[in-house]
Amino acid sequence: GFEELLRRELADDPGDSGTLDTLVDLLLREGRSDEALALLQDHVTLGQPTNTGAVESVAALQGYDAYSALYIPAPLAIAAYEARRAGEEAPATQILDHTVSRVFDDGTIRMITHTILKLSSQEAIEQYGQSGGGGALAARTIAPDGTPTNVGNLAQAGVDSFPNLTPGCYIEVFDARVQGAPTMLGRGTDHWRFYFQSVDETMARTEFVLFSPEDYPLDFSPRADPPQADDLDLGALHLRRWMDRDVP
Repeated sequence: GFEELLRRELADDPGDSGTLDTLVDLLLREGRSDEALALLQDHVTLGQPTNTGAVESVAALQGYDAYSALYIPAPLAIAAYEARRAGEEAPATQILDHTVSRVFDDGTIRMITHTILKLSSQEAIEQYGQSGGGGALAARTIAPDGTPTNVGNLAQAGVDSFPNLTPGCYIEVFDARVQGAPTMLGRGTDHWRFYFQSVDETMARTEFVLFSPEDYPLDFSPRADPPQADDLDLGALHLRRWMDRDVP
């Protein structure tokens, strides 16, 4: 049948994101969400080329609803930066440094980080172009004219694995992490620190969003004058957002 054909094609070419998307859609239409999630996770683990659609599919199937609502498309982030910037650019600028964390009732944390880095010099290209997005969920480059190129073989990425880099290009990376509930803390949790700055790049927009159950008490330990938090009560969930711009 059609499913068997898709699976054979995907086995022959695991990097075929179109076949992957079609097979996932077929499984979802038949109510086989667990199989769809397992299929996506297998290909993410293998480091195969993917796209924001696959990222959002994994997000929705694993309950990353908070991130889906707050996703910032690259064209909008880039346009906002280019409209605001003035004067000479740094060799490397984080156009977007955006993390959304979801704390669950048992203390589990699920986090998605979306970054867009602009490389404005050949020196920056030589420094950052070798990372290749290794370990990331998805990565791509965006040319100065807006043309995107997905990065393949993320798990094996190495030197020169970001293709066709020229001054003025962008590197976009998605990363997803899950931290299980600490066994020593009961329902408690221990979130890693978010810095709002970098020793290597200027931060044009850096933002941390935290969702937690409304009745889940959190104790924050701020250091070095972080941005002011915006709080929003969503009923069963509470949202906190910290955002800063133009951090040297």
